[in-house]
Formats: sequence, C-alpha cells, structure tokens
Amino acid sequence: MDWLVRTVQDAVSEPLCIDTSGPKTMEAGLKAARDKVIMNSTTAEEKKMERFFSLCREYDAEIICLCMDEKGVPNSADARAEMAMLMMTRAMEFDIMPERLLLDPLVLPVGAAQDQGRKVVQAVQAFQLLNEPAPRTVVGLSNVSNGTKQRSLLNRTFLAMLMGAGLSAAIMDPEDEELMKVLKAGQVLLNEQLYCDDFLRA
Repeated sequence: MDWLVRTVQDAVSEPLCIDTSGPKTMEAGLKAARDKVIMNSTTAEEKKMERFFSLCREYDAEIICLCMDEKGVPNSADARAEMAMLMMTRAMEFDIMPERLLLDPLVLPVGAAQDQGRKVVQAVQAFQLLNEPAPRTVVGLSNVSNGTKQRSLLNRTFLAMLMGAGLSAAIMDPEDEELMKVLKAGQVLLNEQLYCDDFLRA
C-alpha cells in the first residue's frame, strides 16, 4: 500500500480514496499520503469503528461509513438511517465531525434484491435529516446493475434518482459517456453547476 499510494499521488493531483478493510494496510497508506485522503471504509461494527475512527482522527482523514454491521445490510431505509446516526455519534466521540463523513446506504444488485433500490433512495433522503448541514452521501453505483443486462441504462437511471434524493458522490465509471451526461445534466438541474449551452463539454 505504501508503494501504491506514493505512485498514484505522483501521477494525479486529486485526493486519494484508500480502499481496504485491513487497519494495518490502511495505516500504511495514510502514512504514505502527502495530502488528506478518504478512508474507504468502516462499518457499524464496534471494533471496526474504534480502529478506523482512531486512524481517521490521527491522520485528519475523511471516511466512508457503510450502513452495515456484523448482521449484514439492514433491510429498510429507517434501519439504514439508524445505523448512519450510530456511526455519526460514535465518530463524534473521536472528535470527528459529521462533515468528515460520507454515509453509504449500500446499493444491492437489482437482479437479486429488486426491492432495495427504492429503499436506498429513501435512505439517502432520510440521511438529509440527520444533521444540519446535511451529511454527505456516497454509493458504489454499479452495484445496482451487477449481474444484469443493460448495465449502463440501470446505472444512469439510478444515478438520476439518487441525485434527486440528495446524493453527494458516487463511485462510478468516468469512461461511460452517457452516464457522465446524466451527471452533468443533473448538476445543472439541481443548480449545482451554472447552465450554459455547451454544459456537456464542461
């Protein structure tokens, strides 16, 4: 991880997101990073929160909080919101304020859990009420279409739905031109980017 972080940050200027479930691997990446990073991620499991929030505080990082615990992903939007609030409260005990968190309601494949798409949208809406200002949210977008046909169509449609619900960020494919068009159009329609006739080129 040390080599990987040093190599990537020499090639790009954007903030890094370090994705690992291993605390020692995560710490190696945090030590190697020159700038603030996003840790991906912790769950609501107590031991994991304690270890990863400690690292988050020590290295002044931001962190993605997955709405799941040792029992798995909650079935409802309300249960996801309760778990998100638990992680927000626990993070503050480590002096990590909500603005350093990104709440992930966890997207499940529509082909295996079709009822969960609506519940994820509802969870993102519910997260907006957990703090003022509203906490940031993030999803792994392509999870929704995993194992299906017409993956790009499902991803594009779900992104638009989630943006309308208040989604802040997504882990998604920047090489999918149609998906990026939906993102840019959504930003204009939500008044997040200034409209111009060639906004798709921005």
